[in-house]
Amino acid sequence: MRPNKVKGEFAIALDGADHIMRPSYEAIVAIETETGKSVIALANDATNAALTVREMATIAGECVREYGRQESDASHQNVNDAAVQRCIVEMGPLHALSPIQDMLIKAATGGITATGKPKAPTTTAKTSEQGAGTAE
Repeated sequence: MRPNKVKGEFAIALDGADHIMRPSYEAIVAIETETGKSVIALANDATNAALTVREMATIAGECVREYGRQESDASHQNVNDAAVQRCIVEMGPLHALSPIQDMLIKAATGGITATGKPKAPTTTAKTSEQGAGTAE
C-alpha cells in the first residue's frame, strides 16, 4: 500500500506492512487532546527528536485510523496505540520519526486542508500602494 500524496497521506511501516496516515482536522484535534500538546509543539518536538514513543504512537495511530475511517478500511480502523507503540520500539523510534515528523510539519505549516489533503500552492503578487505620492 502506497500513500497518495494528492490526498496528503504519509506511510509508516508497522509490523512489516505499510500503513497510511492521513492528518485530517479530526485526527489533529484528537492528537492534541490525547497528548496535551499543540500540533506546533509536536512538530517542534519531532524536529528535535523529542517525541516519546507514546506520543509517536498516538500521532501515527490516530492518523492511520483516520485513513481507515475515510476509506472504510477495517485494517486501518482497528489499529490500536499499544500495538503501534510495540511496533515503534521494535523498528527503532528514529525510523518511525521521519514520516511522523514530515506529516506534523505539513499539518503545522498549513500545508493541508481540514480533510488532510494538501493545499494547492499559492502565489502572491506585490502591489504598490494606491495613491502613494499623489496629491489629493
